[in-house]
Amino acid sequence: MKTSMINDYRYKELIEGQIADLIEYLFESNRTFNVVSNIQAISFEPALPKSISNNFKPLTLFAISGYTFESAYVEGDFFFFEAGFGPANFASLVKIPLFAIMQVVIDDNVVFINMIASNDKYIKELDKKRTSPKSTSVFLSNPDNKDLIDKLK
Repeated sequence: MKTSMINDYRYKELIEGQIADLIEYLFESNRTFNVVSNIQAISFEPALPKSISNNFKPLTLFAISGYTFESAYVEGDFFFFEAGFGPANFASLVKIPLFAIMQVVIDDNVVFINMIASNDKYIKELDKKRTSPKSTSVFLSNPDNKDLIDKLK
């Protein structure tokens, strides 16, 4: 049975590569741009106050210009940038999985559209990675494993 394109991991990798290449090209060209991204997949460090994060739409536009542009970079399968949010300009590092970037926009022109940005399958996998505890800490925290740990000492 064939997997649909938006559920195919090879296709996801191709899209992520295209987005990464496009963003790197924009950096090299010193072109500011906007990204429209699936907010479910994005993480903020430090976390944004609820008074700010509750105002985000499911697909949120981020302007990559000024200091945000200067701080932006692609690393692995993620796009990072620093930005200020809300009236108090609350500073946070934004981490967007490349697959979650739905559009890249330059001068009000959409130059890239990604059809997998709202794929629940990839969002759920990302959530699972975020919330699953490290296996070592799970092992060590289990009282039933105390005897094994003592024997290893």
